[in-house]
Amino acid sequence: MNILHVVPYMHPNAGGPPVVVDRLCRRLAARGHRVRVITTDALAGNDSDWERAYTDGGYELDVHRARGGPFAYSSTLAHTLRTAVTKSDLVHLHTVWTYPTLRAAWACRKLGVPYLVMPHGMLDPNSVRRKRVKKWLYAKFIERPNLCRAAGMIYTHPEEERLARQTISDLPRGWIVPLAADEPPASRSELSEAFFAQHPALSGTKIVLFLGRLHPKKGLDLLIPAFARVARRVPDSRLVLVGPGEPKYAEELTAQVAANKIADRVAFLGPLAGDTKWAALAAASVFALPSYQENFAITVVEAMSVGTAVLLSRHVNIWPEVEAANAGVISELDSKQIADDLRRIVTHAGFADLLGASGRDLVRQTYHWNHTTDVAEIAYRDALTRASHADRSPGVPVRGSL
Repeated sequence: MNILHVVPYMHPNAGGPPVVVDRLCRRLAARGHRVRVITTDALAGNDSDWERAYTDGGYELDVHRARGGPFAYSSTLAHTLRTAVTKSDLVHLHTVWTYPTLRAAWACRKLGVPYLVMPHGMLDPNSVRRKRVKKWLYAKFIERPNLCRAAGMIYTHPEEERLARQTISDLPRGWIVPLAADEPPASRSELSEAFFAQHPALSGTKIVLFLGRLHPKKGLDLLIPAFARVARRVPDSRLVLVGPGEPKYAEELTAQVAANKIADRVAFLGPLAGDTKWAALAAASVFALPSYQENFAITVVEAMSVGTAVLLSRHVNIWPEVEAANAGVISELDSKQIADDLRRIVTHAGFADLLGASGRDLVRQTYHWNHTTDVAEIAYRDALTRASHADRSPGVPVRGSL
């Protein structure tokens, strides 16, 4: 198949979508498909070397200059997309509310090429409530027609589909394509040793780790006061916050840390990638994600794969699988309960080790990129078959056409 992926941003600052696109496209290309990714440099900031991470992927990466922040407007995209769609059997769109996916959907509809939309959690009611009026207007007049005329939707979890249909009830058929995590580059002990060698001030401490975008939806406003409670009872505990974020929001978090009088117990390490990211995950006593809304959370799977206990809210969609496997603690969106759960993990090494071992087993049994690719291929072929049957049926328009 000739498969075109359109994603508004591939810089690591964008979080999960670039990881999903890269890992999936590498495996699709290795299986003999011709794969092209069209994206922009949105969210890259002053980083001029980020594209190098994708040079050995086996797929074509076409990056356009963008402006307008996450909307990723690019004046050069329209022509490129029309030409690329013409040469494609199927188009896979990643995220919603963006200019690249809008233009790609329009091109697919005009040219009669089937396309699938993977919203990456952006149709969750909690996500839609942010900038609600703007999104409601955009959805009514622009996004909804593109979604409803797609050949189908791709979700990462059944809960994501259920929540998306609360936002737009008449979405087309959906396929569940679960995500995965890469293999850790070394053992947990080796990675932990490397982390503490880089951060000797944290050596010998019990680390509560957050790793991801510093964003209001992540529940950091709950995690910081929760950790303040833990810090009063566990003197050798530390909160480590890893990830990129808007400067204004980072300042708000710093102020909250100061207000809770824990500035000497909290470390902001900025974004980490590669082995240094894995080292942070391995060194943690617990990975905490008390998020208000989380589509899948690859970092949770990465933390479990290295053997680190996890604490999640019930708004991280994979929490039922984590709870059923006894691989983590599921907490409510309440700072006191989060504090109690964190303290139970960091003060009972045997409990944390049990959660970590169960997490490793869950990842080995369930979350593999090859399985992700298997299911994606099934969705692609099914969508193409349905589009072909529709094309041959008298009076029935091809799904995706105008």
